[in-house]
Amino acid sequence: MEPPSRPVVMPQTYDGEGSWQNWRTAFEQCSVLNRWTEQGKLQWLAASLTGDAAWAFGQLTAEQRGSYDISNAGLSTLLVPPNVEHLNVTLFRTRPKAKEEDWFAFARELTKLAAKAYPAFAPGVHDALSLERFLTELGPEEWASTVRRAHPSLLMDAVRMAIQQEATEQTYRGKAADSARIHAGEVEEIAAAISRGIRPERRYGGPPIYQRTESLDEVRALRNEVDELKRMMQEMSLQVSPLAAGLHGRQLTDGPRAVGRARCFSCGRRGHLRKDCPRIQATQRRPDYYGKSWNKSFDAYPVVNALSNSNAACADR
Repeated sequence: MEPPSRPVVMPQTYDGEGSWQNWRTAFEQCSVLNRWTEQGKLQWLAASLTGDAAWAFGQLTAEQRGSYDISNAGLSTLLVPPNVEHLNVTLFRTRPKAKEEDWFAFARELTKLAAKAYPAFAPGVHDALSLERFLTELGPEEWASTVRRAHPSLLMDAVRMAIQQEATEQTYRGKAADSARIHAGEVEEIAAAISRGIRPERRYGGPPIYQRTESLDEVRALRNEVDELKRMMQEMSLQVSPLAAGLHGRQLTDGPRAVGRARCFSCGRRGHLRKDCPRIQATQRRPDYYGKSWNKSFDAYPVVNALSNSNAACADR
């Protein structure tokens, strides 16, 4: 059968970028479909090379360019870097997921790298190795831990779980952020309404309904009550009971400001302590204060030379 005058499938051009092995496999398929002879394959090979690949073809000797198989071998030496097996293994083990890359595309690239790094292994081994690398790259997020704890047996199962869990996490996170923004907006709206003298009211859990008050007296009264509560709390924090002072063996040491706001436990007034109470001092200055009987008692001790000892004292019962 005579070959067709025009090719059924045109081969793609190759400029040295990408995988030489993959391009050569596709070129062989085109040659089978077009029923090319060895000489025809050699001619189409030379016509399909551009850029660095065309330069590599020009580096071949005339004898190499005369045979299709020898040309393929020579081009493989020039276009494929040395120790490519070790390079592919390193690329497979260190391939990270790009920021703009989705999980399905990342899994597909891992499968390709696994096939290049371990060409002698079966496809099932490639899938298992790719699955292990995929689970490692999921990250420390909670949804990623959920996928790992599920122990998927196939790479595509792990991809499906990762897409579902990540989408669920993003959905709930977005709802939480929207709810926070809504609450913040309501707080700002209520604060602005109160400053304008508008009182918000809610009906059966619905949105706030704002009603203007008759006057600003209610707002002022509410603010005064809040200020009074703050003042009372400050005063209570400054007061120290006598029992607490006796137990800890200390006095008020907050300075004149604290004493000025303290309350006397004797007269109930502010500005002084009980020991400085004017009412007690006035009582002590009265003439009959020391003349009253305060139910005093003395302890008696034997004294040597009581008549001549100046420290001895006598008292009547």
